[in-house]
Amino acid sequence: MKLNSTLFKKRVLNLIKSTCLIIAFFCITSIYSSNSSTLSSYEDTEPPTSPAGLSWVYDEGNNATWISWNASTDNVGVSYYEVFENGEHFYALDQTKLGFGGKPKKTYVFTVLAVDAAGNKSPLSEPLIVSPEEPTNPCDGIEEWRPGLFYQTGDRVTYRGNLYEFQTSRWVFISSCEGSRSKNDAAHATNQDTEAPTTPTGLSYRYDAGNDVTWISWNTSTDNIGVSFYEVFENGNPFYALDQTKLGFGGKPKRTSTFTVLAVDKAGNKSPLSEPLVVSPDLITNPCNGIREWNSTVNYQVGDRVTYRGNLYERQAFRWAFISSCNGAKSLNNSNPTIGNTFTAYPNPVSKELKIITNPMITPSKYSIIDMNGRTISTQDYSSSVDVESLQKGVYIINLISEDNNKIGESIFVKK
Repeated sequence: MKLNSTLFKKRVLNLIKSTCLIIAFFCITSIYSSNSSTLSSYEDTEPPTSPAGLSWVYDEGNNATWISWNASTDNVGVSYYEVFENGEHFYALDQTKLGFGGKPKKTYVFTVLAVDAAGNKSPLSEPLIVSPEEPTNPCDGIEEWRPGLFYQTGDRVTYRGNLYEFQTSRWVFISSCEGSRSKNDAAHATNQDTEAPTTPTGLSYRYDAGNDVTWISWNTSTDNIGVSFYEVFENGNPFYALDQTKLGFGGKPKRTSTFTVLAVDKAGNKSPLSEPLVVSPDLITNPCNGIREWNSTVNYQVGDRVTYRGNLYERQAFRWAFISSCNGAKSLNNSNPTIGNTFTAYPNPVSKELKIITNPMITPSKYSIIDMNGRTISTQDYSSSVDVESLQKGVYIINLISEDNNKIGESIFVKK
């Protein structure tokens, strides 16, 4: 049977149109993806929540006093924490636990605040008092080991006056309940694990002018069982203990200090000390050294850093976050730079509500949503939250309009 020529032409034409629409959709999506790597920033002024649940414990097994707290939350994400000792010099770290060598020798008052990627700081936590008159028994609240119970990794028990933790297939000695750690106890409880971790290497430091913090860092050590934490020594004096490979101190270095680091495994075996790292006010490096200038043709990923007009930026999920100037401290003007787009619309793709964050220098009066055929779907008074749930699936343009009816800027979004 022969196909009617007119009908055939119509079918071919419809097929071509459908193909063009599909190609257009992917092209537009690709354009949006490319634009998302354009260097742009919005004003994030919401601080993280205040850290809560501060507590401390003296770990006799490792002769360290640990303070810890609950993680804070933030609309974008917590970058790190500042720990204040008696309201003075702070320590910076991106975890919720910090240790100090030995028992407390006097009474200390610790407070903690959280800092997000934009430099917003939470209120200070409630104070935590650490006193030598109030030592914490590591076995308090821990039940005695009982045969026949099914224990999981991380469970702790007491047994014959000692504290143990279950690891994968064995019990690891942590400390005695009321005395210092015994090497014989540790060796017996850990199946004769006497192999020390490897020495920490690659010690380096940098001054983060944006947050006024000096960071020291090193490469991860390895161990046959697993590294428990690191001890950081300053000029050979009492150490800081932490289970990460990065530690910050408030401000620029005011004097020359020498840092060394060692790793400690689950059985208490300690690695040799690292090579010394000399930190001096005269050796502060530019945070932009080695960082390439932003390039509009590059598809950047979350975590990538670039320089732009003398400042350092880091790529975040929906924006570029200002880190610091290349040769000076963070300024209020630099913290919210205007680069490229006048506003950011997210999430993208979106299902229900489109959020809009504008450059603080502009004042929109209205917004309009336009489909891919150029038709205006709606025009409303400006709002930072736009309800798009009723839109059909597809690609749209949202325009911001000034009071004198001029278009301020536009952004493409996908309704899923």
